[in-house]
Amino acid sequence: MATCREVIEDALRKTGVRHDLDGATVWQLDRGMRALQDLLDGFAASGLLGRMAEGLHPYTGTLGAENMRLRIDGIDGVSVTMSGTVDGCNGPRAPRNHTMLTIIDAVLQETAVVIYDAQRGTYVQFSDLTLDTYCPLSNRGDGLASCLAEQLADEPGAVLNPVTVRSAAKFRTALAMGFDGPRQTVTTEFF
Repeated sequence: MATCREVIEDALRKTGVRHDLDGATVWQLDRGMRALQDLLDGFAASGLLGRMAEGLHPYTGTLGAENMRLRIDGIDGVSVTMSGTVDGCNGPRAPRNHTMLTIIDAVLQETAVVIYDAQRGTYVQFSDLTLDTYCPLSNRGDGLASCLAEQLADEPGAVLNPVTVRSAAKFRTALAMGFDGPRQTVTTEFF
């Protein structure tokens, strides 16, 4: 459960720019935070986190669907509650790993994105992250930091180890294939 700062500092170490005794500069942290948010936004835009259906305004109540985009057009006092269960074939179940909910306010020009993290059993913030907030997808080894290191490797003095490149590729594959979440158990009945 790393913070964004810890993931960025790990990525800087992987590039060889930052060593354990050195502290990351404000410029490096700022650049790293922008690169991290761009990386996460790219995962969302590329479909690695699931397809989305769109819900229309006005909306009050609980979101119970998976991969839903909710549009709130300037309605005052709207509260959205993300459901911890969805209707499955065999009754209620937890949302699938990486279920993404996007809440859009077109009037205020604000968008909030959350994803369901099955390993933590809760929704986590995926947009508007800060250095000290929990970093989504960071509890899956060092793959996210390796992906970020690839993004930051154009910094002067940065050199990527082949192990870092492989770790980033492995992380992307696991994310795309859904290998990083808990296994779904299916029971078969024979008549």
